[in-house]
Amino acid sequence: MGGNYPVHEKVDITGTASFVDNEYTDDSNNSDRGYELEFGGRVQALQKLELTPTLVNVHSDNYEATGYSLGLVYALNKQFSLRTRMRKFSDDNVTDFFAGVRLNF
Repeated sequence: MGGNYPVHEKVDITGTASFVDNEYTDDSNNSDRGYELEFGGRVQALQKLELTPTLVNVHSDNYEATGYSLGLVYALNKQFSLRTRMRKFSDDNVTDFFAGVRLNF
């Protein structure tokens, strides 16, 4: 669940709350459930390029961490955008990268 609040023509404040359910396939077959909160912004740097910096807080059964992320969204046309994101957490054990395509409708 998330939302955004425009503060300027090219700047929005954003926030999301997510339920996290990680299943591990190692010998223990454990799961890890909790939530993730993100607070950040969306800045239209250029006509086709958005920057999305956020602060991230994760709480789950086996893990708690605070971190940050930086994402880029590049508009290919009115319907499709390319998106990338890198997240880094304070304990230095977790860094993740995401790349995808966003459909605008």
